[in-house]
Amino acid sequence: DPGVETRISAMITGRKKTTGQLRFCGKELKYKPDRAYFCSPLKLNVLRMDHYCPWLSNCSGYYNQMYFVLFLLHTVASTQISLFSIAQALLTTTFSAGATAFLLRLRLSLP
Repeated sequence: DPGVETRISAMITGRKKTTGQLRFCGKELKYKPDRAYFCSPLKLNVLRMDHYCPWLSNCSGYYNQMYFVLFLLHTVASTQISLFSIAQALLTTTFSAGATAFLLRLRLSLP
């Protein structure tokens, strides 16, 4: 339709750097804003996509970036707490040889 490109250009601020034209996704066949990228596993454009996270089965992007960062912080915190608890238990309590080996093996297998 005539005038479609001007209406879309009023809504989308992202432009190609070299030509100044609107950015167009050839896979979804639609115009896309700046910093939107096509995610192959999700098969859609994700705004401010960082990367696809297989643990969350989702892309880290504009709408869920805070939840992804919180997931990472909680993972690090829980790992540190478990390592501290195992180390404290090994240092303060006497265990049998089998239990000590199991705790050390558990401690060494954690990231």
